[in-house]
Amino acid sequence: MTTLPYSLRSGSANSNEFYGKAARLVDETAEYIGSRAAALLASYTECAHHQTRAAAPRKPELMYDVLALSVLWREYGQGYPRVRKLSGRVRRWLLQRRRDGALPRLLLDPLCAWTAAAMLPPGRGRAAVHSVSGPERLRRSADLESLRRSADLESLQPLVDWLRAAGEYDREAEHAGQYLDYCRNALSERLAADLNRVWRELESLGGWFTSRSLELLGRYTAGVEPYRLKELRSSRLREDLLLRTKPRAVYHLQMAGAEFLNRAYRADFDAATDRLVLVPRCLVRRGKECKARDTAFGLACGRCDASCPVGRLTGLGNERGLRVRIVPHQSAIFTHPAIAAMRSEGTGVIGIACAASLIDGGLKLRAAGVPSQCVLLDYCGCREHWHAAGIPTDLKLERFRTVIGPKT
Repeated sequence: MTTLPYSLRSGSANSNEFYGKAARLVDETAEYIGSRAAALLASYTECAHHQTRAAAPRKPELMYDVLALSVLWREYGQGYPRVRKLSGRVRRWLLQRRRDGALPRLLLDPLCAWTAAAMLPPGRGRAAVHSVSGPERLRRSADLESLRRSADLESLQPLVDWLRAAGEYDREAEHAGQYLDYCRNALSERLAADLNRVWRELESLGGWFTSRSLELLGRYTAGVEPYRLKELRSSRLREDLLLRTKPRAVYHLQMAGAEFLNRAYRADFDAATDRLVLVPRCLVRRGKECKARDTAFGLACGRCDASCPVGRLTGLGNERGLRVRIVPHQSAIFTHPAIAAMRSEGTGVIGIACAASLIDGGLKLRAAGVPSQCVLLDYCGCREHWHAAGIPTDLKLERFRTVIGPKT
């Protein structure tokens, strides 16, 4: 039996229980941040209001940002090699050329794979043990514990450099870098005096979330660590290695992040005059026999298979005035003409994707001034990233209805 990283069903007929637990986790996290990480949130909020953004960030978005910083520090801040400026620039250049389609993938993929492997800890299989969530975290080596005790906000710089080069956390890296610069240069004397407290709260938040998210969501991510350990121990080089080896706590972060960001962007999405639903090709049931046709924003379903989730979504979209489009890859949407068209038409986007890649798209749309909502695939299975032969994926239709909102 093939092990996949996650399943929102986890042996159940549907993902109802998952969504209830995810909402509970977000409520508890918001309460924790508000009561036990108040200095961290206040300093981050002050920083955010000094940045130029498409719109002022709302509280759930700010909470996701500080949570992401704390969890990513915990997972990638220790044991991972420092990224040199030149190598970081080279990797970012390669990834951008790949997204643009400016050079053949036959040339770029091996180079991207090589740079990804260089960003993993020495001795991949052994190092992976240090990134395991849950009780195993308590058995870390003494040198990593010593590093954490002696760390302060300045130790975030290597993490920011690593995130910028990774290509999986572009918006989180940008926001973390802005926050670090602000802490260095623009904090008031009052906040500067509180930096030690801010750091302690950041550390505590990451530890609390790692533990609590495992309790609530661990049932749905049981395959993550076996999958990533297999990848870390493999001798194969893949350009998507950093995507396929995301730690378990990062899956929980992005599952919670989907709920945080849906809450943050809800009002803007409801105000949109046009709505576009973007679905991945892995939802299609008929493969090469699919009758979808080309349009400006992707493939429009021809409703050739009654069992196909895309056909069901398209039927619902026709009833509710939504365009449903199949997008082969996220990069097809983030072109200047596509973003300009969305903004000019007042488009709100519903993105459907797997847990490892969903948040990135929502954050990029937000930065571009396009309101969005997101829906998780119940499990992953695309041929490009997760399964050699490809497994048709699915989602909870009732969750999609909830995200659309009531009829107007």
